[in-house]
Amino acid sequence: MANDILLPSSKPSLKNRVLLRAKNNESIILVEGWEDRQFVKKVIGTKEEHFIQVCDGKENVVSFLNTVNDTTESTAFALVDIDYDWARDEPPNYLENEHIFHYPAHSLESFKFFFENDEFISNHVQTGNISFAIKCAVIIGRLRAWNSWRDLGKNFDNNLDNVKFAFNTSFPSRDHNIFLTQLLEIFELGPNFYSNTLDQHLNAAQMNDSFIIHGKDLHKFFTYMQDGKSFRLISNHELSLRVRNSTMHRQFLEANLISAENGN
Repeated sequence: MANDILLPSSKPSLKNRVLLRAKNNESIILVEGWEDRQFVKKVIGTKEEHFIQVCDGKENVVSFLNTVNDTTESTAFALVDIDYDWARDEPPNYLENEHIFHYPAHSLESFKFFFENDEFISNHVQTGNISFAIKCAVIIGRLRAWNSWRDLGKNFDNNLDNVKFAFNTSFPSRDHNIFLTQLLEIFELGPNFYSNTLDQHLNAAQMNDSFIIHGKDLHKFFTYMQDGKSFRLISNHELSLRVRNSTMHRQFLEANLISAENGN
Protein backbone atom coordinates (compact mmCIF):
# COMPACT_ATOMS: atom_id res chain seq x y z
CA MET A 1 0.00 0.00 0.00
CA ALA A 2 1.25 3.47 -0.84
CA ASN A 3 0.55 4.75 2.68
CA ASP A 4 2.87 2.11 4.07
CA ILE A 5 5.72 3.34 1.91
CA LEU A 6 5.34 7.07 2.51
CA LEU A 7 5.83 7.03 6.25
CA PRO A 8 5.02 10.14 8.30
CA SER A 9 8.10 11.93 9.53
CA SER A 10 7.00 12.38 13.14
CA LYS A 11 7.56 9.59 15.65
CA PRO A 12 4.14 10.06 17.36
CA SER A 13 2.33 9.73 14.02
CA LEU A 14 4.24 6.57 13.19
CA LYS A 15 3.62 5.16 16.66
CA ASN A 16 -0.11 5.77 16.24
CA ARG A 17 -0.02 3.96 12.92
CA VAL A 18 1.70 0.97 14.50
CA LEU A 19 -0.87 0.84 17.31
CA LEU A 20 -3.69 1.04 14.78
CA ARG A 21 -2.20 -1.80 12.74
CA ALA A 22 -1.75 -3.83 15.91
CA LYS A 23 -5.38 -3.38 16.92
CA ASN A 24 -6.51 -4.55 13.48
CA ASN A 25 -4.22 -7.61 13.45
CA GLU A 26 -3.65 -10.40 15.95
CA SER A 27 0.09 -10.09 15.36
CA ILE A 28 2.40 -7.62 13.70
CA ILE A 29 6.04 -7.77 12.60
CA LEU A 30 8.07 -4.58 13.01
CA VAL A 31 11.13 -3.86 10.88
CA GLU A 32 13.53 -0.95 10.50
CA GLY A 33 13.20 -0.14 6.81
CA TRP A 34 11.54 -0.94 3.51
CA GLU A 35 14.25 -3.39 2.38
CA ASP A 36 13.79 -5.34 5.62
CA ARG A 37 10.05 -5.50 4.95
CA GLN A 38 10.64 -6.91 1.48
CA PHE A 39 13.13 -9.44 2.86
CA VAL A 40 10.76 -10.66 5.58
CA LYS A 41 7.82 -10.87 3.19
CA LYS A 42 9.47 -12.36 0.10
CA VAL A 43 12.57 -14.23 1.31
CA ILE A 44 11.64 -15.41 4.79
CA GLY A 45 8.08 -15.82 3.53
CA THR A 46 5.91 -14.83 6.47
CA LYS A 47 2.23 -15.71 6.47
CA GLU A 48 -0.12 -13.23 4.84
CA GLU A 49 -2.06 -12.64 8.07
CA HIS A 50 0.99 -11.18 9.80
CA PHE A 51 1.22 -7.49 8.93
CA ILE A 52 4.74 -6.15 8.43
CA GLN A 53 5.24 -2.53 9.51
CA VAL A 54 8.22 -0.32 8.68
CA CYS A 55 9.25 1.73 11.73
CA ASP A 56 12.06 3.95 10.43
CA GLY A 57 14.94 2.70 12.59
CA LYS A 58 15.80 0.24 15.36
CA GLU A 59 15.06 2.62 18.22
CA ASN A 60 11.48 2.96 17.00
CA VAL A 61 11.15 -0.79 16.43
CA VAL A 62 12.12 -1.61 20.03
CA SER A 63 10.01 1.17 21.50
CA PHE A 64 6.91 0.37 19.45
CA LEU A 65 7.18 -3.37 20.08
CA ASN A 66 7.17 -2.85 23.83
CA THR A 67 4.20 -0.48 23.58
CA VAL A 68 2.18 -2.91 21.44
CA ASN A 69 2.85 -5.87 23.70
CA ASP A 70 2.21 -3.86 26.87
CA THR A 71 -0.94 -2.00 25.82
CA THR A 72 -2.79 -4.08 23.21
CA GLU A 73 -4.09 -7.63 22.82
CA SER A 74 -1.98 -8.04 19.69
CA THR A 75 1.45 -9.66 19.70
CA ALA A 76 4.37 -7.80 18.14
CA PHE A 77 7.55 -9.39 16.82
CA ALA A 78 10.52 -7.62 15.29
CA LEU A 79 13.59 -8.09 13.10
CA VAL A 80 16.45 -5.62 13.53
CA ASP A 81 20.09 -5.08 12.65
CA ILE A 82 22.44 -5.95 15.49
CA ASP A 83 24.82 -3.23 14.21
CA TYR A 84 27.79 -3.03 16.61
CA ASP A 85 25.74 -3.64 19.75
CA TRP A 86 27.61 -6.93 20.15
CA ALA A 87 30.82 -4.94 20.75
CA ARG A 88 29.50 -3.05 23.77
CA ASP A 89 30.56 -4.07 27.27
CA GLU A 90 26.90 -4.11 28.30
CA PRO A 91 24.72 -5.31 25.38
CA PRO A 92 21.35 -3.52 25.16
CA ASN A 93 18.26 -5.12 26.68
CA TYR A 94 16.56 -5.79 23.35
CA LEU A 95 19.00 -8.66 22.72
CA GLU A 96 17.29 -10.56 25.53
CA ASN A 97 13.76 -9.94 24.25
CA GLU A 98 12.37 -13.21 22.85
CA HIS A 99 10.13 -11.28 20.45
CA ILE A 100 13.02 -9.40 18.84
CA PHE A 101 15.11 -11.28 16.26
CA HIS A 102 18.22 -10.00 14.53
CA TYR A 103 20.18 -10.94 11.44
CA PRO A 104 23.11 -13.27 12.22
CA ALA A 105 25.42 -10.55 10.87
CA HIS A 106 25.90 -6.80 11.23
CA SER A 107 22.87 -6.02 9.09
CA LEU A 108 20.73 -7.25 6.21
CA GLU A 109 23.36 -6.43 3.57
CA SER A 110 26.10 -8.23 5.50
CA PHE A 111 23.88 -11.24 6.06
CA LYS A 112 22.92 -11.59 2.41
CA PHE A 113 26.53 -11.32 1.25
CA PHE A 114 28.26 -13.54 3.80
CA PHE A 115 25.95 -16.02 5.53
CA GLU A 116 26.97 -19.58 4.53
CA ASN A 117 28.37 -18.12 1.31
CA ASP A 118 32.13 -18.58 1.75
CA GLU A 119 32.62 -21.03 -1.11
CA PHE A 120 30.71 -18.93 -3.61
CA ILE A 121 32.60 -15.79 -2.56
CA SER A 122 35.92 -17.63 -2.95
CA ASN A 123 34.96 -18.74 -6.44
CA HIS A 124 34.49 -15.10 -7.45
CA VAL A 125 37.71 -13.72 -6.01
CA GLN A 126 39.59 -13.72 -9.30
CA THR A 127 41.19 -10.32 -9.93
CA GLY A 128 41.73 -9.53 -6.27
CA ASN A 129 39.24 -6.67 -6.38
CA ILE A 130 36.66 -8.48 -4.27
CA SER A 131 39.24 -9.56 -1.71
CA PHE A 132 40.53 -5.98 -1.52
CA ALA A 133 37.04 -4.55 -1.02
CA ILE A 134 36.35 -7.06 1.78
CA LYS A 135 39.64 -6.25 3.52
CA CYS A 136 38.86 -2.52 3.39
CA ALA A 137 35.36 -3.15 4.71
CA VAL A 138 36.86 -5.13 7.61
CA ILE A 139 39.18 -2.22 8.40
CA ILE A 140 36.47 0.41 8.61
CA GLY A 141 34.18 -2.10 10.31
CA ARG A 142 36.73 -2.63 13.08
CA LEU A 143 36.97 1.13 13.55
CA ARG A 144 33.18 1.38 13.66
CA ALA A 145 33.09 -1.40 16.28
CA TRP A 146 35.65 0.45 18.40
CA ASN A 147 33.66 3.67 17.95
CA SER A 148 30.59 1.95 19.43
CA TRP A 149 32.55 0.13 22.13
CA ARG A 150 34.42 3.19 23.42
CA ASP A 151 31.81 5.84 22.54
CA LEU A 152 34.43 7.81 20.63
CA GLY A 153 31.87 9.98 18.87
CA LYS A 154 33.52 9.62 15.45
CA ASN A 155 31.04 10.14 12.63
CA PHE A 156 31.94 7.84 9.76
CA ASP A 157 28.76 8.38 7.78
CA ASN A 158 29.34 12.13 7.54
CA ASN A 159 32.83 11.50 6.14
CA LEU A 160 31.95 9.18 3.28
CA ASP A 161 33.64 11.45 0.73
CA ASN A 162 36.90 11.07 2.64
CA VAL A 163 36.41 7.32 2.93
CA LYS A 164 35.78 7.14 -0.82
CA PHE A 165 38.94 9.13 -1.47
CA ALA A 166 40.97 6.77 0.75
CA PHE A 167 39.53 3.73 -1.01
CA ASN A 168 40.13 5.11 -4.51
CA THR A 169 43.69 6.13 -3.58
CA SER A 170 44.57 2.63 -2.36
CA PHE A 171 42.64 0.74 -5.06
CA PRO A 172 45.19 0.93 -7.93
CA SER A 173 47.81 -0.93 -5.85
CA ARG A 174 45.20 -3.04 -3.97
CA ASP A 175 47.12 -2.11 -0.81
CA HIS A 176 44.65 -2.10 2.08
CA ASN A 177 47.38 -0.78 4.41
CA ILE A 178 47.27 2.52 2.50
CA PHE A 179 43.52 2.60 3.11
CA LEU A 180 44.06 1.95 6.83
CA THR A 181 46.72 4.65 7.15
CA GLN A 182 44.49 7.23 5.48
CA LEU A 183 41.50 6.35 7.66
CA LEU A 184 43.58 6.73 10.82
CA GLU A 185 44.60 10.18 9.59
CA ILE A 186 41.07 11.19 8.54
CA PHE A 187 39.60 10.31 11.92
CA GLU A 188 42.63 11.54 13.88
CA LEU A 189 43.45 8.18 15.40
CA GLY A 190 46.93 7.20 16.46
CA PRO A 191 48.99 4.62 14.50
CA ASN A 192 48.57 2.01 17.27
CA PHE A 193 44.83 2.52 17.53
CA TYR A 194 43.94 -0.37 15.24
CA SER A 195 45.68 -3.15 17.16
CA ASN A 196 46.37 -4.32 20.70
CA THR A 197 43.27 -3.61 22.82
CA LEU A 198 40.95 -3.64 19.82
CA ASP A 199 42.30 -7.00 18.68
CA GLN A 200 41.80 -8.47 22.13
CA HIS A 201 38.25 -7.18 22.38
CA LEU A 202 37.20 -8.41 18.94
CA ASN A 203 38.82 -11.80 19.52
CA ALA A 204 37.03 -12.14 22.84
CA ALA A 205 33.72 -11.41 21.14
CA GLN A 206 34.49 -14.14 18.56
CA MET A 207 32.55 -12.39 15.83
CA ASN A 208 33.31 -13.21 12.21
CA ASP A 209 33.65 -10.71 9.36
CA SER A 210 29.90 -10.66 8.67
CA PHE A 211 29.38 -9.02 12.08
CA ILE A 212 32.36 -6.67 11.71
CA ILE A 213 31.63 -5.48 8.18
CA HIS A 214 28.95 -2.85 7.75
CA GLY A 215 27.13 -4.16 4.68
CA LYS A 216 26.56 -0.71 3.24
CA ASP A 217 30.30 0.01 3.42
CA LEU A 218 31.03 -3.10 1.39
CA HIS A 219 28.33 -2.25 -1.12
CA LYS A 220 29.80 1.24 -1.56
CA PHE A 221 33.28 -0.20 -2.15
CA PHE A 222 31.93 -2.45 -4.91
CA THR A 223 30.22 0.62 -6.38
CA TYR A 224 33.50 2.57 -6.30
CA MET A 225 35.07 -0.32 -8.23
CA GLN A 226 32.11 -0.15 -10.66
CA ASP A 227 31.30 -3.76 -9.86
CA GLY A 228 27.86 -3.59 -8.29
CA LYS A 229 26.86 -6.58 -10.41
CA SER A 230 29.22 -8.88 -8.49
CA PHE A 231 27.90 -7.62 -5.16
CA ARG A 232 24.33 -8.43 -6.19
CA LEU A 233 25.35 -11.79 -7.67
CA ILE A 234 27.08 -12.90 -4.47
CA SER A 235 24.35 -11.55 -2.19
CA ASN A 236 21.54 -13.27 -4.09
CA HIS A 237 23.29 -16.62 -4.53
CA GLU A 238 20.94 -19.33 -3.18
CA LEU A 239 19.65 -16.73 -0.71
CA SER A 240 16.40 -18.50 0.18
CA LEU A 241 18.24 -21.75 0.84
CA ARG A 242 20.84 -20.01 3.00
CA VAL A 243 18.14 -18.17 4.94
CA ARG A 244 16.45 -21.45 5.85
CA ASN A 245 19.69 -22.54 7.57
CA SER A 246 19.78 -19.52 9.87
CA THR A 247 18.81 -19.17 13.52
CA MET A 248 16.75 -16.16 12.51
CA HIS A 249 14.60 -18.29 10.21
CA ARG A 250 14.10 -20.90 12.94
CA GLN A 251 12.94 -18.15 15.30
CA PHE A 252 10.31 -17.04 12.78
CA LEU A 253 9.18 -20.64 12.40
CA GLU A 254 8.97 -21.30 16.14
CA ALA A 255 6.94 -18.12 16.57
CA ASN A 256 4.50 -19.47 13.96
CA LEU A 257 5.15 -16.51 11.67
CA ILE A 258 5.95 -18.65 8.64
CA SER A 259 4.18 -21.67 7.23
CA ALA A 260 5.55 -25.21 7.48
CA GLU A 261 6.51 -25.39 3.80
CA ASN A 262 8.69 -22.28 4.24
CA GLY A 263 10.20 -23.76 7.35
CA ASN A 264 11.62 -26.93 5.80
